[in-house]
Amino acid sequence: SNVGIWRNGMFHLRNDDGSTTFVDWGGGSDLPVSANWDGSGPDNVGIFRPSTGQFHLRMDDGSLTLIDWGGGTDQPVAGNWDGGAAANVGIWRDGTFHLRNDDGSATYVDWG
Repeated sequence: SNVGIWRNGMFHLRNDDGSTTFVDWGGGSDLPVSANWDGSGPDNVGIFRPSTGQFHLRMDDGSLTLIDWGGGTDQPVAGNWDGGAAANVGIWRDGTFHLRNDDGSATYVDWG
């Protein structure tokens, strides 16, 4: 894993050789997320847009996947909660994680 930042709708990602890759993805009040959304290759960038409750996830081939999950003041999280090939999205709201599984079902974890 390498470091990166998200500033004004642009991901600044550090590569293994020290160079930087720039990915224009999101803006405004969006919140950044990253994980291996498509189950192959490296992690990918994404954003959570609280105003619409949508995750905008960028795949290895540059395509977009939209997932409706959460909204308002929710905080986005990403990980592989169900052991599938790819990572999943979730949100943290008022001390409870709302984690979306591969099949679209939810797992709820009270924590915080």
